[in-house]
Order: sequence, then C-alpha cells, then structure tokens
Amino acid sequence: MADSTHLSIPNPTDNSLELLTYIKKTFEKHGIIYWLDCGILLKAIRDGHLKSSDLDITMWQKDIHNCLQACEDMRKDGFIIRYQNGLPHLESFLQIFIPERYQTPYGQIDIEFYTQLGNEAVLRNNHRPINPIGRKLFALYRALVHRQSHAQSFKNKLYGFFPHNIRKKIENIVFQLYIQTGKSLWYVIPVHHFKNLSTIQIGSERFPIPSTAKDYLAYRYGPKWNQKDPSWRLSDGQFLRIRPLRKLPSAQCP
Repeated sequence: MADSTHLSIPNPTDNSLELLTYIKKTFEKHGIIYWLDCGILLKAIRDGHLKSSDLDITMWQKDIHNCLQACEDMRKDGFIIRYQNGLPHLESFLQIFIPERYQTPYGQIDIEFYTQLGNEAVLRNNHRPINPIGRKLFALYRALVHRQSHAQSFKNKLYGFFPHNIRKKIENIVFQLYIQTGKSLWYVIPVHHFKNLSTIQIGSERFPIPSTAKDYLAYRYGPKWNQKDPSWRLSDGQFLRIRPLRKLPSAQCP
C-alpha cells in the first residue's frame, strides 16, 4: 500500500465507522485486498462524509473465493448475501444486506470484482445484457434457474420432473450460449487507478482508497465530479463500453 493520503473525514454520527471497521477486520482476516469505491468514495472525497445510499467496495476477481469465505463469517453475524443480482453464480457483483442493528444510511454493501486485461481493469456485468439475442437467452436462463423454487405453473412443474443434474446441464448450456452471443455494458478503468492504494482517515481508522482518487473520480464521473449535479448520468464519465461477453472466462460458481 502506498503512503497514506492526508484525506480525512470526521467520525460519523451514525454506526458507519463500526460497520466499516467490522468489514475491514473481516476482509483482512481472509487476506483480501479491497478499497472504497464509487458513490461512497465520491461522497468521502467531495463532500467529506459517508452519507450514501449504498456502501461501495471494489476488489480483484482473484479474491472471489476469499470473499466468499469472509461472507460466510458475515452470514453467521446476521448479514444476508446475494450473488450477481439474484443469480446462482458469482462473477462481478455481490450484495451484502446489513443487519438492522447497525442503523446506517446504507441499503446494502455492494461489492464489485474487477479483472485485469492488459492495461485495463474490467467488469463485464454479465447480468445486464443489452443486445436482443442476449436478452432472450438471459431471460431464459433466469427463468430456468428460478423455476426450481417457484414450481407453480405446468411448465415449472414439468421442468421439475427432470433430475437435478439434468436441469443443471440445461441451465449451463443456455448460460454458455448467452456468454458466446451476448453483449453487456462493461466498466473499464485504466488499471493504474487500482494498482496503487492509499488510505483515507475516517474517525480513528484508516481505510484503503485508490491513490489517484481525484483523477479516478474525474475519469469515472466526468470533469465536474466535484460538483453536485442532479442531471448526472453514467455516460458523463469515460468508463462505459459495449463489448461481447465472451471476452472473459465463464462465471465462477460459489
């Protein structure tokens, strides 16, 4: 980790610091490299507070299995874990729902996993297809994986008659067809923004952030990142790309 920045924000008046400290200790226990990102980083740097709808954290995809181990610890402490927006696999997006006892402003913890491809850190959003054939195959895949738990209609009951291993093979075939033909909206970040980390002081604790935090926020949110703009859109930044899904390996199953 690079030298700490001089950035700091005061101790939050809610339980945000308690939650962040718990996450920090849990991730460090499992050897996970992570950093604060997206909206929570923007609020901390631009506004000097942690009042955000979600707690955004980023890490490398190679730490997925360590993160799943950390999530098991968190599950035992009352957190609820959701993979890839409700799918039975995990590749780039994980949600952790926070127990009410923390009383923080966050709806959940959003964790994004990036992969390095050359000079880029990329996240392909395989749960967000944007081309017609991709949408159809993805809708079919979602329907198949959820029919096992919602077997009310005749089609669902009929599908339920297939042995579990056959259903899994069918779902995997559909998913692989989707990966080979679908396109999605990728997040693409110059890798140097994520390679070197610094820290920000929050109350009595320090937490990792990109060492190029301000330049990174300008890249992600646009040149007016340090001004509140109610009309801001994702496309104001430079990090969005439309790419075929097949450019990355298939999703990893937890």
